[in-house]
Amino acid sequence: MKKSYFATSMRKLIFGLVYIIIAISVNAQSINTEFGKNRVQYHDDFNNWWQYETENFITYWYGKGRFIAQPVIQMAEMDHDAIQKVLEHRMNDKIEIIVYVDISDLKQSNIGTEETFTNKTGETKIVGNKMFVYFDGNHHNLRQKIKEG
Repeated sequence: MKKSYFATSMRKLIFGLVYIIIAISVNAQSINTEFGKNRVQYHDDFNNWWQYETENFITYWYGKGRFIAQPVIQMAEMDHDAIQKVLEHRMNDKIEIIVYVDISDLKQSNIGTEETFTNKTGETKIVGNKMFVYFDGNHHNLRQKIKEG
C-alpha cells in the first residue's frame, strides 16, 4: 500500500512540475501590439496639408507652417551635398520632411505614437525616410535639426 501511495504521489508531483514548466514557457497569448492610440488635437490645422517638392526632398506642412516649410526646403537642399559627402552615401529616394509649427503640434500628431518616438527637446526624429522637425523660433536651431536628420 505504501509503495502505491508513493508512486501516485510521485506521478502527481512530476505531472505538476511539467504543467508549471509548460505554463511558464507558453507565450502564445501575450502579444504586445500598440494600436488605437489617439492624441488630442487642439485645433483643425491638421486637416489640410500641402507639400513642396524638390529634386531631393518632399516637405509637408499645414496651416501657418508655410512660412517655416519654405526655409526648411531651402536649407535642406543647401546642405544636401555636404551631408552626402560626410555620410559617404548617395541617397536614392527623396527624403520626406514633415514640418510642425511648434513642439506642441508635433506632440499632437498621431504619427509616431510608439515609445521610440517620444521627442526630447532638440532631437530630430526619423522614421524610415521621414524626418519630423518643428520650429522653436530659431532658424539656426531649425537648420541644425535638418542636418541631424
